[in-house]
Amino acid sequence: SLLTNSPWAYELKLYRQGRLGSSDGAEGQAYVKYNIRFISALPIRQAQVRQLQIANKYDSLSDEQKQAFDKQTEAFLYADYGDKVVIGVSYETNIQLNYQELSRYWQAQTAEVMANSVFLTPDKGSKARLVRYNPPQGAQTDFAFIFPREVDGNPILSDENKNLILEFTYPIVGGIGDGKGYAEFKVKKMMIKGGVIY
Repeated sequence: SLLTNSPWAYELKLYRQGRLGSSDGAEGQAYVKYNIRFISALPIRQAQVRQLQIANKYDSLSDEQKQAFDKQTEAFLYADYGDKVVIGVSYETNIQLNYQELSRYWQAQTAEVMANSVFLTPDKGSKARLVRYNPPQGAQTDFAFIFPREVDGNPILSDENKNLILEFTYPIVGGIGDGKGYAEFKVKKMMIKGGVIY
């Protein structure tokens, strides 16, 4: 789907080597998955609203209910991110214990702590540093990295760029992964009507 595998979304799936024992309480290989998406790109917000419509059986709602739903989602759909690029990340794992560790880690992070490990890097031009971080709230498993849209007065991306890479560090839980996450986005595919949407 547009939300998991598209020009604006990337799924980083990390596996632990070896099969799981039955004591782990999950079948197959242990994994941690990060779903990374450009929330500041309109196609992603449209897809998220569509997903909500499906979940709420929008097409069978009354006109009043539809209007109420549209009003609720309008602010999100037409949000103006101005000079910021917002990347939403959500995590999941098939090992219950890992959830607690992941939750503890991501709730404890701050933009200051991650300043030297989280970047948005184009193939040409300057890398953008993290300016804000929205940690997961309560039992939520999603958070947001917020970057400036311009570095030294120039937009991070132009149509001359080939790719953009999100670099971030993540906790190694249950021996899964090496702690360094990369998600690569192809700029050419992020273009709509001749402009890069991100």
